[in-house]
Formats: sequence, C-alpha cells, structure tokens
Amino acid sequence: MSFFPKEFLNSVVSISQQIKTLDQEWTEKLIYNIIGTGFLFWKVQSDWKYSVYLVTNKHVVKNQTWELYVSIRKKDGTFQKIKLLTSENWKSLFFYHSKDAIDIAVTRFTNIWFIQEEQIYFFQSDKNTYSKSLLISNNIGEWDGVFVFWYPASLTWNSEFPVVRQGIIAQIKPYYENSKTDYIIDAFTFPWNSGWPIFIKPEIYSVWKTSINNESRLIGILKSYIPYRESLQSTQTWNILSIHETNSWLTLVEGVDSIIETIEQCELINPLI
Repeated sequence: MSFFPKEFLNSVVSISQQIKTLDQEWTEKLIYNIIGTGFLFWKVQSDWKYSVYLVTNKHVVKNQTWELYVSIRKKDGTFQKIKLLTSENWKSLFFYHSKDAIDIAVTRFTNIWFIQEEQIYFFQSDKNTYSKSLLISNNIGEWDGVFVFWYPASLTWNSEFPVVRQGIIAQIKPYYENSKTDYIIDAFTFPWNSGWPIFIKPEIYSVWKTSINNESRLIGILKSYIPYRESLQSTQTWNILSIHETNSWLTLVEGVDSIIETIEQCELINPLI
C-alpha cells in the first residue's frame, strides 16, 4: 500500500549547479552539484488556462552566479536537464513573494515543448493541495503526520531519485490565527535540503471525537531548520564568549497559500497570453 501516487514523487525535481572540477588525473570536468529541491506546480486558472511553475525557496536561487540546472523526470521514464539561469539573467527569471519574510521563488515553465505536451508530472493547485482554510476545515493540527520529499545533497548513493522521510506537525495554531505566515514540523532537515514539498499523511484511525484525514495532499514547502543555540558567557564581564549551534530538528514550513500568492503576484506582472 502506498500513501501517495507515484505522480507526487515524480513531480519533485533537483536543482543543481554546474561547476568545473578536476578528476584524479587532474583533467578538468563538469559536474552537477545539488544545491536544493523544488517541484513542478500546475496553477489552474478560472478561464481554463494553466501554467506550470517551478517552485523552490528564494534563498536557493537568489544571488546565484553559477549556471543552474533542474532535472525533470518525464512520463517516459527519462530525465531532462534544463538550464535555468546564468549570471546574466538570474534577476529576471525568478519571481519572489512581495514579503521578504516569505521564502518562495517561482519561475514559469509553460513555454517548454514537453511541458506544453504534458509529458511531465506536476501538482495541481485545485486537486493536490490543502490551503489554510482546507487544513482548518479538515481539522489538521499538531501531531498529524507529514511526508517530505527531497533530493540528497553530498550523499554517496544515486541521487537521481528523491528520498522520502516523515515527521509530524509540531506547531500550527499561530499560522491558523494569522499571527505567523509559516508553521513548524518535527522532521529531520539539514542545510542544502531547502525546497522540499511537505505532504499531509493520510490516517486510518482517529482519537475520540476527532475526524480522519484520508487524503495525502501538498500542504507547504520547507523553509529552513530552526537552530538551537547555547551561549558561553563570561562570569567576569558578562560578555558572550562563544555560541554553540546545533540542529533542533524543528523545521519552518511556508504554506500553500503563500505559494499561490507568489504565483498570482508573478502573473500580475507577467500575465498569461
């Protein structure tokens, strides 16, 4: 039994830098170094137009000077690498949410031939997502399970396919009450893991007087892990001598509403034809 359709896994893409390095014989070669994860997102329009976007974190792509590539798995099982940007055009290619605190970047992929012919997988905004209002109406809250999909960076095994991990929602009430634009999950996250899509885990049981969520849907995108910091302070001067930082294993997540908002802001400036 699978909790999610294979299309979900195949909609996740890796974002890589193409860099020059030397092999053991001191010969120059080009390699692809994964710097983050993203996913393809189909934004359905009211007039039946649609647009496919690459969604990732702003901090993954902003200020990049290396050539960036995205690896897309097509429906025929092959991979297609697409050059995203160079140092000359990165400023115009990606669009960022108008609020600096919201860490989302999008770029439209509609004009690429195999996307126009629907030869790729993507998440549909009207069928595969839970907005904040749907999360609330479905009684999704703390302790509900989540899945995360990501491409491993700097690991020794084959990284052509994403890895699936799981966790739980740790804190979401401030997000529901609109005092926060993000929420917290408890899941193993590390540097270079940015851009993960987050999915709610369907359940087959519930606690007394609670409802059952029986669907797996996209509920957000990983933003960053939350560090735990300890300070070493001098008892003579009370100055901070050093700060020790570790991973708390708690992770901030941007909700689906912020993804939709970023795309809608992009389309106001660059409307679909």
